Amino acid sequence: MRDAKRLRCFALTAAERLEQLFESPQEFHKSGVRMEEVFDEYMCMTSVCDRGTLFHLKQYLRKRSVSADVMSHFTADWDFLECVTEGYVSLAALHILGTNSLQVEPPAASGSTVVELVAERTRLATQIVDLVFPPFPSEDVATMTSATSSVIYYIMGKRQKSLSHFFTPPEKRTRRVFGDGLSVERMRDAKRLRCFALTATERLEQLFESPQEFHKSGVRMEEVFDEYMCMTSVCDRGTLFHLKQYLRKRSVSADVMSHFTADWDFLECVTEGYVSLAALHILGTNSLQVEPPAASGSTVVELVAERTRLATQIVDLVFPPFPSEDVATMTSDLIESLIITDSADGAAARKSHPRYCLKCLK
Repeated sequence: MRDAKRLRCFALTAAERLEQLFESPQEFHKSGVRMEEVFDEYMCMTSVCDRGTLFHLKQYLRKRSVSADVMSHFTADWDFLECVTEGYVSLAALHILGTNSLQVEPPAASGSTVVELVAERTRLATQIVDLVFPPFPSEDVATMTSATSSVIYYIMGKRQKSLSHFFTPPEKRTRRVFGDGLSVERMRDAKRLRCFALTATERLEQLFESPQEFHKSGVRMEEVFDEYMCMTSVCDRGTLFHLKQYLRKRSVSADVMSHFTADWDFLECVTEGYVSLAALHILGTNSLQVEPPAASGSTVVELVAERTRLATQIVDLVFPPFPSEDVATMTSDLIESLIITDSADGAAARKSHPRYCLKCLK
């Protein structure tokens, strides 16, 4: 979705730029576990003759794709549970209103004002919610909350060392924690459970959860390994395969998705090493302990300017910029591909356009 928005950023209208859409990670596994619990408790084959049960409704509505194997039939099971929930909520509303037809309007006093009508509808909605979703007793809620908090505090206290990498920053500064959609939700749950702690560190205020584009990073690393990770280069000093053998990184493999963490750490180590070598080459030294030369008596502004100049040289050496002509050509072609109309002539031009790639939009 983000790539599609970047590709459509030069479109003429807001709809073509996809500004109405907001991407959000779906808690697939967490929702799947909840649905599995519902199906294990209420989806019983022996209840096929009992009117209104899940299995009876599945047969009655001919939902053949619905199965107790939730992870393999997630969409069908989700739609089925939504349909059943909406049906029972509608039945509860009819029961409270004392009618058998969905076309009958709820009774209201003649000449009622808008405020009175809203109050009446709110009262009916509250009755429906209380009937369909009965609240927990306040004593049980208090007991559950205190027990859960006690367990979490116990775990955090006993396993502070092992959990510090995930939940507690080692320094007094903010840190962004990356993970998939389920990990982000776990971080939010942890913050809610620690919201009554005394200090900011115990409340996890320094951590900011953020979803990580796992598959996108994996595809990029696969391209790097396919191009630079060659077994025949084991004797060539400085190549990826030579460094893998020299550093004894046995867990590094060309199968990136199965060895994602090891491959990521290996590429980070190699990149940092080559950036450090580039810095030493520019400074004309062979030791990491030597300070960059600076004029004696330089002010702070002059020192910052000198360090900035050196950093710019290092970046230009390690990451050479694209030629400005290529950037201008790519930008003009991208704009041209995005502003082509949806007419028949535009569709033909789109197909014949040399740089228009439908895979990028997907």
